[in-house]
Amino acid sequence: MKPLGFISGACLVAALGLRTTVLAGLYYFPFSVAADSHGNVYVSGKQNKIVKLAPDGTATDYVGSPRGNVKHRDGVGTAALLEDGKDLAIDAADNLYLVDNNKVRKIAPGGVVTTLAGNDRSAFVDGAGTTASFKNPKYIAVGPDARVYVVDRVENEYAVIRIITPGGVVTTRKAADGGPLRINAYGIAIVPDGSIIESDGARCIRRLKADNSLETLAGQCGKHPYNPLYITGDAATSELWTPLDLALTSTGAVYVADLRLNRIISIANGKVATVAGNNKIDMEHSNIGGYSDPGFLDGPAKLALFNSPEGIAFDPSGNLFIADTMNQAIRKLTPAGVVSTFSK
Repeated sequence: MKPLGFISGACLVAALGLRTTVLAGLYYFPFSVAADSHGNVYVSGKQNKIVKLAPDGTATDYVGSPRGNVKHRDGVGTAALLEDGKDLAIDAADNLYLVDNNKVRKIAPGGVVTTLAGNDRSAFVDGAGTTASFKNPKYIAVGPDARVYVVDRVENEYAVIRIITPGGVVTTRKAADGGPLRINAYGIAIVPDGSIIESDGARCIRRLKADNSLETLAGQCGKHPYNPLYITGDAATSELWTPLDLALTSTGAVYVADLRLNRIISIANGKVATVAGNNKIDMEHSNIGGYSDPGFLDGPAKLALFNSPEGIAFDPSGNLFIADTMNQAIRKLTPAGVVSTFSK
């Protein structure tokens, strides 16, 4: 099913506070971010392209070209065409991976775009390269073994994990009965031991272990399908709203973008804490799905305001970049706890 309370809005708010590197019209609902080993940041969204942001904020069209409804085309840079770019991931060699409609595209350094796996069919079919099919791929991550993990969903029902080898061979993670393992994942991250951290549609964060058991790391899975609460502190008693994208630190902390709560949250050492975001939680009117007032404010992290943060990624210096989707902006959270608008 969808994350409980998942509703995407379309109302933009006026910008407040200081901005840097403001580039009007650069993004159309940025969805995902990834950072390479040189500190460059890559952004995908609904503009049929990936934007590259240099460490100084200079923006260039990296691959793809916004040409309306087009079919995909492999190629180099803006000669390549993207259909419907969603989530991004990056490996240790700075190769990017993009969920693009029903395909997974690989973008090598220099902007060389190839189709790693998938075709125009919407189905669960394992196989090699373009003989494999995806049903409804949404989120993506790269493991320490260089395999690519894809959350492939039957919307409003369940998700399965598809795994792609570096050579493009696609398999599906199996349950004990030999059928596909069904979970309720959205955003995922792969930890060094190969287990999968997943943001669960039941308002929680879980770890999927090698034996297919699920361990709850934060939130109360399914406790409040309506009128959710936000409770920090001990992870065992914490409550979340609409966790989506995940990012891991080198020390094992899990960072979470909570879409409707408009906050960035950390899970570390058995504690859940607000890292950034101070949007007012509105409990005075019907709050069935969870609602916090949208906003746009830079400054100290715990005073900053967001409007539907969807994608997050760390750069090598420990800065967290945030795709602030409905504000059409990329925000930057420094290790010192300051939020700025890196690009808009």
